[in-house]
Amino acid sequence: RRRLFQIGHSSGVAYRRAMNSMLRLALMVVVTSGLAAIQILPTTHWVARSERAMRYETNLQQTMANEIFTAPQRGTQKDATYQFSQPPWSVFELVFPNVLGKPFPTHQRWSDRLPGAERIWTPTLYAGLLPFLFAIPMLRLWGRHRKTVWLTRVGLFFAIGSCGWFGAVWLINELLAASSLPTLTQQANLGPQVGGVYWVMETFLPRYFLFRYPAKLFVIASLMLSVLAGIGLTRRPTIDRRAAIGLAVLCVASLIVIQLPSVQSAFKNTPANMLFGPLDVSGVNASLSHAFLQPFVLLVMVVALPKLIPPIRSQRSALAWLIVILTTFDLLIANGWLKAEIDASTFEQPTAIGAKLDELKSTTDEPTPIVYRNFNVQSKHPAWIRETSEDRLAEIVTWQRETLFPKHQLEHQIALFGSFGSVWPAEYRPITGLLQLQDRELGTVDPRALGGRPFSARITHNEQMLTPLEQTEETPTARFSIRRAYDQSVKLRVLDSKPVQLGSGTVAISVDVPPDSGQATLHYSGVLADDGWRARVEDLSTNKILSAPVTARGFELMTTLDPGRYRVTFTYSPREFWAGMWVSLGSLVVLSIFGVAFYGRRKR
Repeated sequence: RRRLFQIGHSSGVAYRRAMNSMLRLALMVVVTSGLAAIQILPTTHWVARSERAMRYETNLQQTMANEIFTAPQRGTQKDATYQFSQPPWSVFELVFPNVLGKPFPTHQRWSDRLPGAERIWTPTLYAGLLPFLFAIPMLRLWGRHRKTVWLTRVGLFFAIGSCGWFGAVWLINELLAASSLPTLTQQANLGPQVGGVYWVMETFLPRYFLFRYPAKLFVIASLMLSVLAGIGLTRRPTIDRRAAIGLAVLCVASLIVIQLPSVQSAFKNTPANMLFGPLDVSGVNASLSHAFLQPFVLLVMVVALPKLIPPIRSQRSALAWLIVILTTFDLLIANGWLKAEIDASTFEQPTAIGAKLDELKSTTDEPTPIVYRNFNVQSKHPAWIRETSEDRLAEIVTWQRETLFPKHQLEHQIALFGSFGSVWPAEYRPITGLLQLQDRELGTVDPRALGGRPFSARITHNEQMLTPLEQTEETPTARFSIRRAYDQSVKLRVLDSKPVQLGSGTVAISVDVPPDSGQATLHYSGVLADDGWRARVEDLSTNKILSAPVTARGFELMTTLDPGRYRVTFTYSPREFWAGMWVSLGSLVVLSIFGVAFYGRRKR
């Protein structure tokens, strides 16, 4: 009877703990989602219209056809989902700074020659050797310390999830290949991603395949590792001497191994990088030597620290502060190269495309001329893959300015039509296919793309055009034209326009509708229609603000006007943004109240 009571009591405690954890998790999700609502809600609205979302049905059909077990084909949405997977061997960078090689300013990433190595999302994972050594003893997959167990499990889950492409089948394939046996991909056509955490989420979580990229999940793993390191430093601000000495010996052995001729010759087979050119072998040697020498020096200092500090009352506190200071200098020395510097004059040098844009602005009355940049334009110089340069970062900036890479057009006060992004609207795809490029950077719109009215304003009456559009002459810069219509009965003048990506911005138009023309409809073409567009109609004769509903369709905005003189301002103001703003502010207030109450309770 006592045993049954103990079992029942333990089950009740476990149930209450589980429910308590679930409620806290739900509260955390609600609060964090509320804080980010100002970004989440508008983004969700546009994601539903994005080209990526339009591929959901295709991905669903592939899933139903049991293609979830095969390797994704290059260029497909599924392939894009697995790009920037964190390679498993990158964990060595948690201990040895830049051991896989620096990707810039010269190509020293020798790990690019490893099988399966692809593009990297972050240049290095190194966050300090001492935090790593303090976090390792705190790892617990089970036990009494519930906080460290939870942190360990969450960190491990997202660390494995960040591997993405490198799933369970990839690991088995490598073991089979090392044994000279046929791989699972060869035997059963299984993709290497099958069996991985990211593959499970991508396959079974609705629309999760729209998320890119797997390496982003390591951000959560690094956060868990940092918290565990803080717990370890608080509980015991010393490092196990045997572990430190063993790691120091490993560093010395590695310094010797990398000098072997066979290892040096293996570096030469590393493929060239399209941006930074052939492998810089001398840079690789220096980087590897530094990767093993810095931890060795740091470990020697850590082992000697307790003996160097004289006996004082708060010796543990002094040790903790010294460890924090050492970690700061460790990171400054190891990751200082990430703070890349480019001379400010690089952003001010005259460019050929800049001269074209200045000519455009001098030959047009439009406040903000609009140009099209082919987002598929080659953004790398063809000679870069063949040569190495210490000034390659500055050369990249110069090339981006020459090709009008977003946001470099802003220095010329030029707007870009359809700059490619993660929520690229599906409506843009057929239009960009009709664009006619006059040179490699800029293009104009084929009139068929927007129904014969690219970025035009016009007035109609009874669905008949009262005035023909004035055909403006295209300049060599292949600009978009905001075209203006004039005649004796209806006058229309575009005063100001600032259209940007996703159809957002402001357009102000001055309109004169004669008394004998009856009610007319103002059309503005060339911006992506959305229910977030609003019209502000100012009666210039009475200076009163009138209400006028906006009809948005395709790439056209329309509003109805009575006879008179008006200034019509179309403004993009999506309700999702304002709703998200109020939700975020409310969540911040709730979180602040909870924080103050919790602090007061703990203080009492």
